[in-house]
Amino acid sequence: MLLFLVAGRVRNIHFLFYQEGDTASKVSSEMVEQLELTDQNVTFIAELIDILLVNMIPTWKTDVTVDHLIHSQLNQSSRSHQNEAKPQSQEESTFHDACESVRHSWTSDCPRSEEEEKQFVDAIKGENGSANQEAEEATEPVSLEEEERLRQELEEIEAKYQEEMKEIAKKREEAIMETKRKLSQKKVEQAG
Repeated sequence: MLLFLVAGRVRNIHFLFYQEGDTASKVSSEMVEQLELTDQNVTFIAELIDILLVNMIPTWKTDVTVDHLIHSQLNQSSRSHQNEAKPQSQEESTFHDACESVRHSWTSDCPRSEEEEKQFVDAIKGENGSANQEAEEATEPVSLEEEERLRQELEEIEAKYQEEMKEIAKKREEAIMETKRKLSQKKVEQAG
């Protein structure tokens, strides 16, 4: 799994998946928990895992619904590309098939020729149109001014948080003191 961090860096995270006992939902829940992501990402990550598994293991029974995410044109393109490939050993073919099935993961470790990479980039540009342009803009490095503005915004949020926490602590202390005062007063009334 690739994580795109705020500073524009990418972190590759590896999680073990046991085909006999794990499900995409179990693994995605573990990822969300260990990486401290929001719970909203569990289903999304499970869908991605199931798509990869369906592409690598045709008999895989999905844990979540992924039909709406599988692009038929991409599958046809992948099959026609495999048919045009030169003959390979069974092991090489299996490895190549697995790589092709997840080729949308640009940073995967699967070997590609320059021609394959060019075809992949052209296909993405054709399929995504303006969405691809937006994605490129979103991954552009942040200017120093923008980074400073974001840092200041985070500092303001932290300052507001600290101020609110002080106010909450003050109200808590006042409530405790008021309760103690009432308890003392009640004890005095009962004693007298």
